Amino acid sequence: MKKLSIILLFIMSSLAVQAQDDFISKHFPTLMENEKFTKVYFSAKMFSMMANFTSAQEAEDFTAILPRLTGLRLVSSENIDGKPYYDKALSVLKREKYEVLMEVSEEGAMTKFMMKEGSGGRISEFVMLSIDAQNITLISLTGNMTMKDINMISESSVMEGLYKK
Repeated sequence: MKKLSIILLFIMSSLAVQAQDDFISKHFPTLMENEKFTKVYFSAKMFSMMANFTSAQEAEDFTAILPRLTGLRLVSSENIDGKPYYDKALSVLKREKYEVLMEVSEEGAMTKFMMKEGSGGRISEFVMLSIDAQNITLISLTGNMTMKDINMISESSVMEGLYKK
């Protein structure tokens, strides 16, 4: 009986770990297979390797926050009506009690930055939604972070490379 209990405990803990998906993969699994969308995923291992591609100062800063990052997922599409995706995302974010940090609206474009608070007042997930007439972008950063960590990642030279065309 004890052996069965240990096996069940192991299976349940494995399921709990798998259930900790990011916002995008959890609520938009069809986007992961949709060829109209560009998809980028950074695992925790990739974050640790990023320190090799940055300046010495950035590498030192990254080393401090890497253990707290578990993933980054970006899904984006151009020349698509993103309104249904945006509306669904906002609905889910509100239902799951993500907190709005900032909104930017200009010339038909809307960008929202939201977060889900984890234990100890830290951020367990940071989400950015951006939409205009023909484009949509969803970004999810997961881990056990502070706003300082998120700011450092967003300003890194590696992340700048994601936005260059």
